[in-house]
Amino acid sequence: MKFLRATDNERFYGLQPAELQMLLVVLSSFPMRHQQQALSRLGDSEELDEAQKLLDEALNEQRTTMRAELEEWLKSPNRFHQADNRLEWCVENERREWLLQIFNDVRVGAWTELGSPDDLERLHENPAEGSMQHLALMEMAGMFQSALLLADEAE
Repeated sequence: MKFLRATDNERFYGLQPAELQMLLVVLSSFPMRHQQQALSRLGDSEELDEAQKLLDEALNEQRTTMRAELEEWLKSPNRFHQADNRLEWCVENERREWLLQIFNDVRVGAWTELGSPDDLERLHENPAEGSMQHLALMEMAGMFQSALLLADEAE
């Protein structure tokens, strides 16, 4: 994926057909199921359980809303279009942070599904059964995050 140009309201990225497929796989993986992290290990367990429940419900509601927005956003007629000899992806400036959150959710969710390992290199060298999909999702989501962030430096 390559940053092509920016207008006042949008940014355009060039995609190869394989990159478009990777992008769609990452976006279709949102939201990832997350193993919930405890708010705290200290304090009244009843209060913490209630607070954890409220947090989990709010996060699930937010992800459901974001998923519906993502599906609608992807349906925009000019989201992906052929220009010259390349495929262009149009991202509105006000949607960049939102997309970064989606890519981060997938990246962190895949890492969590892998067991939150400290050493990813070992996983790459000797992947456990079923972990390749999560490793690939992590890498692809990171690639798209980087491309969105690096576009700022290219301008």
